[in-house]
Amino acid sequence: MKNRRVYYPLNPVLIILLSLVACQKIVEIPQTATVNFIIGEVNIDGQPAKIGEIVNNGSIITTGVNSVAEIKFGKHSGTQIRENSRVKVKLDQEKWDVIAYQGAVLNVIEPGSNFKLRGPSSVIAIRGTIFYVHSYDDSTQYICTCNGIIDIEDNQQVNKTVAASHHEGYNVVKSDTGQTFTSESMKEHSDLEIFEFMYRIEHGSDPE
Repeated sequence: MKNRRVYYPLNPVLIILLSLVACQKIVEIPQTATVNFIIGEVNIDGQPAKIGEIVNNGSIITTGVNSVAEIKFGKHSGTQIRENSRVKVKLDQEKWDVIAYQGAVLNVIEPGSNFKLRGPSSVIAIRGTIFYVHSYDDSTQYICTCNGIIDIEDNQQVNKTVAASHHEGYNVVKSDTGQTFTSESMKEHSDLEIFEFMYRIEHGSDPE
């Protein structure tokens, strides 16, 4: 696959998805995860990943330098795993957990989904959201709510709820006394990258 940037027109489905991020109704999402897009070196449980491959419960996905993997959940949700990342996909009692041990992930989650992203320093509960997370080490994360609402938890307690219509970022540092939050500008991702990702969730990978 050629590593190239493709510009897509906005799709009415994507506009509807953005407009419904505040919806609180729990939706039934097919409990399948598939590889939807790959650039570079991507492995699942130590083996090279393939487009269309089903990601089994508990699988570990790793990416190399200048590499990207996009995992689609159901019909309208997905996680983009960026370079030098290590992520686990877990299905537990009809909800999806993405465990980001290291690296960066961009997420587009259908409103009403039962979805959590767990990192070294926090757990992020999703209400229907577009958000970006970079785990720098075991105690520090950058979290941007691109559109929607997230709850940032620690030890099963919500420490901060962030509602944003267009990118509200924080550096989150965990210590023995809890989490600290410092405002941070949008970085490491763009609106264009989000729309390209959303387009692929709806329509599949770029043509060869």
